[in-house]
Amino acid sequence: MANQWLRLWHDMPTDPKWRTIARHAKQHISLVQAVYLHILVDASRNVTRGHVEVTVEDLASALDCDESQIQAILDAMQGRVMDGSTISGWDKRQPKREDSGDAESGAKSSAQRKKEQREREKLAAESGDFFAGHDASRDVTTDKDTDKEDEEAKASLSTAKLPNCPHIELIDLFGKHLPSLPQPKPELWDGQRAKNLASRWRWVLTAKRRNGDRYASDKVTALNFFARYFAFVATCPHLVGENDRGWTADLAWLSNADNFAKVMAGNYDTRKQPEAA
Repeated sequence: MANQWLRLWHDMPTDPKWRTIARHAKQHISLVQAVYLHILVDASRNVTRGHVEVTVEDLASALDCDESQIQAILDAMQGRVMDGSTISGWDKRQPKREDSGDAESGAKSSAQRKKEQREREKLAAESGDFFAGHDASRDVTTDKDTDKEDEEAKASLSTAKLPNCPHIELIDLFGKHLPSLPQPKPELWDGQRAKNLASRWRWVLTAKRRNGDRYASDKVTALNFFARYFAFVATCPHLVGENDRGWTADLAWLSNADNFAKVMAGNYDTRKQPEAA
């Protein structure tokens, strides 16, 4: 069975309340902290989380001290870090285990996360995931948002006129393939992020693969490219919140030149790639 975890706050070792409890209990502060850690672990593993059931006798045996010392500490903890047999502030500091999910906090169970991953992979397959095996990554060069490159990109398309970036349609595609991520509001989509998305749109219509073919030749094929791009992002756990920070990408982040290149290069793809022959 995998280890279960509980949380400590950064200032826990130096929290002044331990000195207060130690003074009232007439016990050393190190024993006070040791007792707290033991009851914290006990409260975490109980069916009713936050409820302490470990006995004074068991604590004294575990810490090799007298039961009177333990009782004095537990009495001094009342109203400070304990409320009866419950650890104070438990629900706020110790959310339900992520393995089992928590409807109130939005934490997903491991089974739910796995199911969503399979659904994302299925969606990517249905969308024609051209990132599989990182075939596309070998053709990608980091593009920067510079006027010089934009001029070169336009020149590479000869005299043909590029279709304007359809921001609203791209925002809709983002919402279709990545509904769980923060959704941009079309009426507020402007400034640098809009310029970045327009630059990525031009890149798709002008950049060439090694075989000389462009990623897209018109508005329809460019939209298809972005549909596959967003579908691929949906298969990357780190980008959709499955990380230790709960961070997720958004359309502005995905439109940034450096981030776009990293995604295209497969930096966030955790699927097992075939070994080279």
